[in-house]
Amino acid sequence: MQKSRVIFDFGSTFFTVYADGRTLLRKPSALVVKRSIRPSVVAIGYDAIKSRYDVTEEELFLRPVKKGAVAHKIGCTILIKEYLAEACGKLSRPSVCVLIGCGLNPEQKTEIEKVFIDAGITDVFLMESLLGLSPIMSRKDIKVGVIIGGETTEVGIFDEGKLVSGYSLDIGSCTVNRKIADYVKENYKLNVSYESAEELKMKASSLYNNDLSKCAVTGTDAITGRGKRLLIGARELYSSVAYVYGRITKVIDAALLAAPLSILQKVENTGILYAGYGSLQEGFRDYAYKALRVPATIADPKNGDIYAGAEELCSDKSFVDSYLKLTKV
Repeated sequence: MQKSRVIFDFGSTFFTVYADGRTLLRKPSALVVKRSIRPSVVAIGYDAIKSRYDVTEEELFLRPVKKGAVAHKIGCTILIKEYLAEACGKLSRPSVCVLIGCGLNPEQKTEIEKVFIDAGITDVFLMESLLGLSPIMSRKDIKVGVIIGGETTEVGIFDEGKLVSGYSLDIGSCTVNRKIADYVKENYKLNVSYESAEELKMKASSLYNNDLSKCAVTGTDAITGRGKRLLIGARELYSSVAYVYGRITKVIDAALLAAPLSILQKVENTGILYAGYGSLQEGFRDYAYKALRVPATIADPKNGDIYAGAEELCSDKSFVDSYLKLTKV
C-alpha cells in the first residue's frame, strides 16, 4: 500500500483505519505501558481494556485521546504506529487523512499532526470528520449533518457541499454509559464497571419510554462489598438515556435557529443526516423526529459511510489542494 491514501479516524474511544473502500481496523484507543521515561507497551486495544483493573504499580493504563484531542503524546504515538502497521503493513508509508472534531483549537490540531509525524507518518493532513458526510449529503440534498461519537457530538450546517458552520458538544454515547452507571449506583447501591454499563446500554436502554427490554447486570454491592446480580429494564434507564440525547437535540435545534432561512426550508423537506455509533441508539430516529420535527436519516457507521465519503474527497486532487491551502496550520 505504498503512498496510498488512508483515512484515520482520531476518535476518543476508538481509532479506525479505512482504505480502498473498507475498514481495515477499528480498535480502542487504549493501552497499558510500563512506567518509565520511555514507556514500553504491555497491552494495547482490547487487551488493554481487559487488563485495565489488573495493572501493577509499575504499569499505567492510558486513554491517550480525550474529547478528540491528544491527552498523552507518547501513548498516541505508540497506538498510531502499531495500528497503522497492523492495518497497512509495516513496510508501507501511507499518506494519511486524519479525521478530527470541528471544535479543536490550532494548538490541539498541531499536537495531532506531531504525534503522527512522531509515528513516522510525514504525509499527513487533518480534515473535520463532518466533511466525510458531505458526499452523502450532496447526493441526498441534505443540509445538516450530525456525528454522535463516543465523547463528542459534531453538528454541521452545509451549503453547496461546503461546511459553513460547525458545532461541537462534549457529550456522546459514552456519556450514556456514565449516566447508566450513576443511576444503578444511586438506586440500587450497586457499583458496575464501564463495560457492564455499556452492556446495559446495548441490551436494555432505549429512547422509547414504553420499551420492556431487560438485561441482567453484575456489580459490587456498595455497602457489603459483595458481588451482586440484578435485572434492570429499559423503562428504568429511559431518563438517563433521554438526558443525553435531549442535550444533543437541543444543540441541533440551536444550530438550526442560527442557520439561514434557505437552509431551514430545505431541512424541513430533506431532514438531517445522523452518523456515528451513538446514532444507533434504540429509538433514536423516532426520538430525533419528535424533538426536531424534521426527517431523520441514519448513515450506518458499520458501513463506513463517513470514511467512504472522506476517501471520495481525498481522491479529488482539486479538493485536497484547495482544502490544505485553507486549513494548513
